[in-house]
Order: sequence, then structure tokens, then C-alpha cells
Amino acid sequence: MSWTAHYVAGGVCTEFTGATTGSDVLAAVRDFLAHGLGYPRFAIFDFTEATPFDVDAIQIDQIVMEDRWAATIQYVSIAVVTPTAGRHGLARTWQIKLESVPWRATVVATLPEAVEWLVQQG
Repeated sequence: MSWTAHYVAGGVCTEFTGATTGSDVLAAVRDFLAHGLGYPRFAIFDFTEATPFDVDAIQIDQIVMEDRWAATIQYVSIAVVTPTAGRHGLARTWQIKLESVPWRATVVATLPEAVEWLVQQG
């Protein structure tokens, strides 16, 4: 498993390390959605240490479908940390495809930026 989820009251910070695939990301998303937080307030998905990063557009679509299915969880804020341009582009694709879901989402380059954005969301 190339990811570790750190659950706290109200949310999760999931860190990806080493070789990361679309299947890893989907497993982490499913873990977050099934964890039993009730109505979580936030999630951080941090890809800073994920290398190599092997996620393609088809896998992004699978993640989007999973997220849309879970859209009954409302008012959650999700921050994706992606320090490189290629990963940033994939994360932005995910964000744009989720615009119809009642979630707030951002894509940032660093973990401190993610935390700051989440604080601003309340």
C-alpha cells in the first residue's frame, strides 16, 4: 500500500509515498468514504512523496464516478497537494469534473497551502 490515512475528528490526511497508481488513489478514496466519519468536514490527499506517479485520465474518471456516487456527503472540503505540473494537471481535471458535486475542492502545491485553505473554509 502506497498510502497512509491519518484520521482525526472531522476528517483525514492521506499521504501517498513511493510508487502510486490510480488503483492506490481509488483505494484511498474508498477508504475515506467508507471510514465511518459520518459527515466529514475535510480531506487532504497529499501526493508530495508519490513517485513514480502512474495515474491516467481513465483512472481519474473512475475516481470522479466514485466521488459523484458519494455526493450525499455534503459540505466537505477536499484539498489535493500536488507539487509537480503533471500531477497538478491531473488533479485540476478531477476538480473540474466534480463541479456538479456539492463539495469544495482545491489543488495546491504544498501541505501548508492546503491547511491554510481548509482553515479559510471553516
